[in-house]
Order: sequence, then structure tokens, then C-alpha cells
Amino acid sequence: MHSASRASATTRASVWASRRERCKRSRALRSASRACRPPPVAEAFQLGEITWTQVRLLAGVATAETAGDWVALARGRTVRALEGLIVRRTGKPIERDDTIEGEPRVHVRLRCPRRVRQRWHDLTVLARSVCGSEVAPWQIADAVAAEGFSGRDIVPDDPFAGLPDPPPGPPPVDPGETRAVFGALDWDAAEEALPEDLE
Repeated sequence: MHSASRASATTRASVWASRRERCKRSRALRSASRACRPPPVAEAFQLGEITWTQVRLLAGVATAETAGDWVALARGRTVRALEGLIVRRTGKPIERDDTIEGEPRVHVRLRCPRRVRQRWHDLTVLARSVCGSEVAPWQIADAVAAEGFSGRDIVPDDPFAGLPDPPPGPPPVDPGETRAVFGALDWDAAEEALPEDLE
């Protein structure tokens, strides 16, 4: 019976994960299709003047009135340069799949007894019902720690005190960077790797 319930839980988890992935893809497609609604974005994409990644970036900033200007900025530039321009003009960081609020995504696993896992699950359900939406595990842990400290009138020490300064980030991106920085690309290797029926 125990293995059957574990298999059932695994199946439910995999179904939930696949649904979540489909929802994530669906949101990305809706977002990109919103960006393609302004005719300049759609036309530039159809003509091959901007890439799909650039269309997705423009989805967050382009409106019917500003789409032409954004396409003019994106045309011929690299994705890095377009990201830099968007950040400079809007003041908002670009969200990537490998970051959470601009911070690198890190996976942490803690082995814990079954009773702790059950309590964590209960906390997760409570936090999601209080927030009314999906809540990331780190946000739950942060809220639990804050509640625990405040309940005991403890002011935690600065966890970064005494640590060296973080290394400098990557060099600033040149907003005028074009695809020419990559030089002439040799497509022979890619063409040789294609199966014959795809040529």
C-alpha cells in the first residue's frame, strides 16, 4: 500500500509538473503574440529583421504607439544590446529563466525527517492560500524565518557582514552592439550535420 501511494503521489507530481510547464509555455506564447499585435513587430519578425528572442523581449515593453521605435532599436542589434537598451529605458531588469528577481537560480536540497516534510507542505499550502497564488519556496522560507524572528523579538545579524565584496558583474553591454561582433559564421558544419531528408 505504501509503494502504491508513493507511486500515486509521483504520478500526481509529474502531472502537476507537466501542467505547470504547459501553462508556462502558454503564457510565453500569449506574451509573444501580444508583442506581435503591433504591425511593426510582426512585420519585422516575418521579414527576419528581428529574432524570436527579440520579439519576446519586445512583448514586455512595446505598445501600439511605441512598437515602431522599439523595432527600429532592435533591428540589427544583438539580444544583449536590446536587453541593455530595455533596462536603460525602462529601468526594469530583464527576467530570465535562470534568475529570480535578477538573482541566479540555485537549487538547494535538505534531507529532513518525514514530520518536517509534512510541516513544510502544510506551510506551503497555508502560504499559497494566504497569498492567493503560487509562492516560491524561498519566499515561504523567508516569511517563516521573519515570523519566527519577530515572534521572539530577535533581530538577526547581517549574514553578509565580514564577507568580501562580490566580484564585479559582467562588463557593461554596448547598446550599439550589432550582429557583426560575431564575425562571419561558417554554416558548413551545421549543413553537414543535417540529415539528407531535411536539406
